[in-house]
Amino acid sequence: MNSIQRPVIMGFPRRYIQGRGVSEQVGELISIFASSVAIVADDLIWNTYKNTILKSLSKSNITSKRLIFTGECTHAEIEKLGKDAKGLECVLAVGGGKAIDTAKGIASVLSSEVIIFPTIASNDSPTSRLVVVYSDAHVVQAAEKMTLNPAAVIVDTEIIKDAPKRFLLAGIGDAISKIYEVTQSSAAGAANFFGGTPSQTAMAIARECHKIIMEDSESALASHSIGEINSAFERLVEATILMSGLAFENGGLSIAHAVLRGFSNNPDFSRSLHGEQVAFGLLVQLLTNTKYHKTAVDLRTFYSKIGLPCNLKELGAKDDAKTIANDIAKFTFENAPYVMNVEEPLDKEKLAKAIVLADQLANDKNAL
Repeated sequence: MNSIQRPVIMGFPRRYIQGRGVSEQVGELISIFASSVAIVADDLIWNTYKNTILKSLSKSNITSKRLIFTGECTHAEIEKLGKDAKGLECVLAVGGGKAIDTAKGIASVLSSEVIIFPTIASNDSPTSRLVVVYSDAHVVQAAEKMTLNPAAVIVDTEIIKDAPKRFLLAGIGDAISKIYEVTQSSAAGAANFFGGTPSQTAMAIARECHKIIMEDSESALASHSIGEINSAFERLVEATILMSGLAFENGGLSIAHAVLRGFSNNPDFSRSLHGEQVAFGLLVQLLTNTKYHKTAVDLRTFYSKIGLPCNLKELGAKDDAKTIANDIAKFTFENAPYVMNVEEPLDKEKLAKAIVLADQLANDKNAL
């Protein structure tokens, strides 16, 4: 089926709530969908937010069971916690990406609804139906899909504000790629994550997401640094969680996310965040096509200005780019099919060259 015959398809969470103090509404929100809930949260997150959550659940007469989440999203963890959650009507994820993906996996096992309560804005996983599953060695094993998107997402910006700056920067890194990835995926005639043609709506969301990031990041980060929430901060959080998520799932991905498969195969990168890797991956994507080289230079300047990592060493690499680029490219081509969602032909050698060039660009803007 080619892109002309393929229908336009979009998917969304059924409810998105964002604002200061909205965590108090979590029980009321869950009551729309269920009367009992399994809660996925690690010890630190649970001890921090359990009083707020339990109070809200009690107010709405929601019974609950907290599942003991160890911190890694694996098939074994999903299966184990799925058994522990048997009989409960929905799943609540509290925390970051690993807790969110694990909760999605459990909901798939139970054929139940999942509610997402992110405590950081480091990536756009809260809105999507994708479940990224890892091995015990932290290598990506699969990107699976729930039947439907999360029933609801609740984002308390007071909580997001209290998280370290690094997480918000990672969210910017994850979201800034979307306009470029959606554009490339669409140009290649690729299907989105629902098997449909990317819609004009998805492209419009990606454009607005990028506009907010470029216009509001500095003000939002400055507000965050003094522990305050301004209008730019609220817009940035919406862009990094909601807009970015809707853009990628309904528009498609390309090289910027594909190279993460290669990064996950190298233990040196295990401590870098998803969005930090995507930000570098975007430079790689842009440098595979000469017409986007100036954009790469401009983005590298933006990264330096706000504090995003610009080279492989800042992501944790112990070896130089030339030593590891071929391995990253090879594993990416073997495991990330959307690496080919590009408008110009691409092969492993060209990708490896762009990885080296992106690393050089961090130290010398005249490297091109």
